[in-house]
Amino acid sequence: MFIRLYVNWWEGREYFIKEFFIARNKQNQGAGRTFLHLADRFLQDQDVACIILATEKHVPAFQFYQNNGFSVLKDSVHMVKRVTHKEKG
Repeated sequence: MFIRLYVNWWEGREYFIKEFFIARNKQNQGAGRTFLHLADRFLQDQDVACIILATEKHVPAFQFYQNNGFSVLKDSVHMVKRVTHKEKG
């Protein structure tokens, strides 16, 4: 199932993968690779220029994505700002 989460960008339409998970007992059996291959074919027909996602460098998914054609953007950063909460009391 594809949730259409397209973002218009200066290079064209992008598809953002917000969450992607293969059950642990199904990992390393080709399901993730197959999904990404099917997504690529589907998105070509939708005139989408690229697929973007966020992951962390220290998790196995980082290498998985690199092995499946994803690369680290040189001129882009993923930023976060933590919300400071006052102590309740």
